[in-house]
Amino acid sequence: MNSRTSTFAAIVAAAALALAASAGTALAHAYPKTYAPQPNARLDAAPTHIGITYDSPIAAQGSSIVLMDATGSVVPTAADAVDGTMRASISPLADLTPGPYTVAWTSASADDGHVAQGFYTFAVNGGPVGIVSGAAQTQAAAADLMATLTVTAADDGSSLLRVNLDNRSGVERVRIRLSHPELGEDLLDTIPSGDSWVLGGNEVAVPGAWHAQVIVRRQNIFDDAQGGFDFTVDPVSGAPAFASGQAGETYNAPIIYAHAQYASSTPAANATLPATPSSVQVTWTQELASIQFTITGPDGSNVVTGPAQINLSERHTASVPMRDAGPGQYLVLWHNVSGDDGDPNDGTFIFTVAGAPPQPAVSSPNPPATAAPNAPLANSQPVKAPTCVENGVTTPGIADVRVNTYCKRQAIREQYKGKINELVFNYDLSIGMGLESSLKDAMAGGG
Repeated sequence: MNSRTSTFAAIVAAAALALAASAGTALAHAYPKTYAPQPNARLDAAPTHIGITYDSPIAAQGSSIVLMDATGSVVPTAADAVDGTMRASISPLADLTPGPYTVAWTSASADDGHVAQGFYTFAVNGGPVGIVSGAAQTQAAAADLMATLTVTAADDGSSLLRVNLDNRSGVERVRIRLSHPELGEDLLDTIPSGDSWVLGGNEVAVPGAWHAQVIVRRQNIFDDAQGGFDFTVDPVSGAPAFASGQAGETYNAPIIYAHAQYASSTPAANATLPATPSSVQVTWTQELASIQFTITGPDGSNVVTGPAQINLSERHTASVPMRDAGPGQYLVLWHNVSGDDGDPNDGTFIFTVAGAPPQPAVSSPNPPATAAPNAPLANSQPVKAPTCVENGVTTPGIADVRVNTYCKRQAIREQYKGKINELVFNYDLSIGMGLESSLKDAMAGGG
């Protein structure tokens, strides 16, 4: 075995091991798992600590908890010494007076540093529990619906957001994505109440500018209807007011990325099967807005035979039909878009069909020239830079090395079909290598 072959074998072995160990690649984020005090708690005594336990390890640098009072002012606190890597806690430097408080949290993943941000509220009894006084109401289009949002105070003085729709037929769920420039955003479920849907958790507990995205789920309709509302709460009077001409305006609030990550699949990742399945089904941790599959069979061809279908009853699961390409290893490549926040995510996993894989085709006497191991992305022959459409947006083709999109990577796979080792290419992309470096590596490994 020469050094070139040895290097190639090592690359393929490392790629297969990584894919087997981790089904799907995704950006890591740490989200709150438990809170103390609990969201929307009404406390008879002021808490001495405010803590959050996350669902995965966080990095101390980049993670924080900030406490705000009813005016939006930061309450002086000190960070607690906490054992472990999944919990953060602060202590107020003075007793908290009665009233509502907002906890703004930021987490930096210990795995890759990616940041998530959000907020929740609680109140100390003995004073007002909310800041909203009066009411404001306006309408905005949400797809083919007309949504009305009312911002007002509940009977106990806490904030209340009420949604009304001009057509309630088939409505399964109404959510509100609520955001504030200093707090981040939170995706919240409303509660049906008569002919309305109500969010009554006192989330609006600091004054200033707010944005509410109303998201309506309906039976047998894939795309949720969404309508945006911008409003303010006056810091002195507490009066809410909608922005003039707010319909259609954009709002630059911090974004929480809720990647739809791989949870399970049939066949399972790294499974060995006695026969080739007729379809692949994958379940993710978030709802899906869209999904695309490529399944590369042992012969190097794409064995997908039809479009992927999302299960509309729960929207976490999708399946795609496939054909039999014989025994050997199958590589499943998926690209989804989160139904919660529109964030894209890619991943891969493998399964094997028992039996001897097909032998590679014998090379022709005069094989087509391929790029040298250190050749740039664009070879000596002019290559037309195809464009593709991803989520309705036209993206640059393979000649533009500055852009890394799903359909660009697919264009590269098609352009260099048979000239690169796609397992190496996909593995390199999954560990964060750039397109050009991944392509060079896959070409070198395929020699």
